[in-house]
Amino acid sequence: MQKLASAVTSVDDLTRQDPTGGSGILPFEQFHGAVQALAPGRLTDHEIMTVARNYQDRKDDGYNLQTLVALSQEHIRKVNYEDFSTIAAQCDHYDQERDGFLSRSHLRTVSQSLKIPLPDDLLRALISGMPENGSGQVNIMDFVHHLNWRDHPVAPLPQQDNLETDWTGTPKSRQINSVNYSEFITDVTAANKGIPK
Repeated sequence: MQKLASAVTSVDDLTRQDPTGGSGILPFEQFHGAVQALAPGRLTDHEIMTVARNYQDRKDDGYNLQTLVALSQEHIRKVNYEDFSTIAAQCDHYDQERDGFLSRSHLRTVSQSLKIPLPDDLLRALISGMPENGSGQVNIMDFVHHLNWRDHPVAPLPQQDNLETDWTGTPKSRQINSVNYSEFITDVTAANKGIPK
């Protein structure tokens, strides 16, 4: 991210230009072109693909929120993880506006720092599937409640051949169809200003 941030000359130009037409999502080919225009010659195709994977739009992965919550709770229940009050407290620490909402990237950062026992792609899918407020942020207590298998259990998933309760990760097709350009720009802007994401 620092490599990209150092290439950006004007943060205002970056935030003013919106090639997504307001959706926040770009097809991979357009994202690739936008990053090349943003940092000409600074990133290889492989590095751009790695960035795209990090910001891949995962809302179309075929799982609804209820399924993701059930899978997440099953994973957490298997290791008897119950430190939900710490999750809430850490999220409150990141909530600078004190409005009870956090960005998806901050939720992921908190989850990783607390070593919540979820595979990264399941965690990303769960956070991406959470409803958001008008500012694109997720309600902290909703997130904690969705993880809390002890106080807010959901019905376990029925055993099916096509859906295992052991999260198998990203679908076999590793093709990146669309990228969350809004989140990418937010992180590049924060890195440019020296704010940790």
